[in-house]
Amino acid sequence: MADIGEHLFPMQKYRLTREVLLIKGEFGVENFEEAYPISDEDLLRFHTPEYIRKLKEGSLTREEIDLLELPYSAELFDTFLHHAGGTLQACRLALRDGVACNLGGGFHHAYPDHGEGLCMINDIAVAAQTLLDEGAVERILILDLDVHQGNGNAFFFKNNDRVMTFSMHCESIYPDEKETGGMNIDLPDGIGEDEYMDTLRSYYFTLFDDFFPQLVIYVAGADVYENDTVGKLNLTIPGIMHRDEGVFWEAASRCIPIVSLAAGGYARSIDDIIKIHANTIRAADTAAVIFRCQSRST
Repeated sequence: MADIGEHLFPMQKYRLTREVLLIKGEFGVENFEEAYPISDEDLLRFHTPEYIRKLKEGSLTREEIDLLELPYSAELFDTFLHHAGGTLQACRLALRDGVACNLGGGFHHAYPDHGEGLCMINDIAVAAQTLLDEGAVERILILDLDVHQGNGNAFFFKNNDRVMTFSMHCESIYPDEKETGGMNIDLPDGIGEDEYMDTLRSYYFTLFDDFFPQLVIYVAGADVYENDTVGKLNLTIPGIMHRDEGVFWEAASRCIPIVSLAAGGYARSIDDIIKIHANTIRAADTAAVIFRCQSRST
């Protein structure tokens, strides 16, 4: 994992989330797989050759680095390659087993020709396009509940009827200009978990029954938290776990494979961020049991 120094983005959260789950004895080392770096072939299903060349050479312009909002290094590029490889790997595991998680991933702001908003490589779009190109699935739902709009995905898949992008996000924050592709639900500042969950539930039939995806990529952002330093929503830690449980239930009860990605989280307390991410893994573990039971009964 690259060292980016003192920064808004808490890179250590990935290692610490894994450690918490292991230390508490809820999971064993056998429940984790090491991520591999994504291949050039798969990267280029989404990103442009020119952008990838710049990342390899370290030749991003100052403007491109400023837009990325991260200090470029070869180590950071390698970290993002592993995030992308981990997301594709987790998608394949979900298709095999029903439910899987990437402790990282969820970098939904990256566009084909540039990175932005702390997102160098769009692991979500790379994985989705790879699986479509391979014929592994025909319909993918990108269910994005990060506090920010998944603008890179909305842009790329806006004319692709095999991918539904659903982003429910805070309207008043980054990105200032929202993309129009897919389904976009703009939430007002300060919304609490009851109204948040009522809004989300109102779309479940459209997402899961009308579209009926063969894979759900769930962007489970922790930045909807009431104490997040960037987001402006008002969900508690139990409320976010309730959100995760609901999403996993909707997929698993229909025997739709689902993979979750960590995405954003910028709370003042790193412990709170880790709790939220660890709770997502716990909700996924419960959903895996539901998926197996439903699969046996159908």
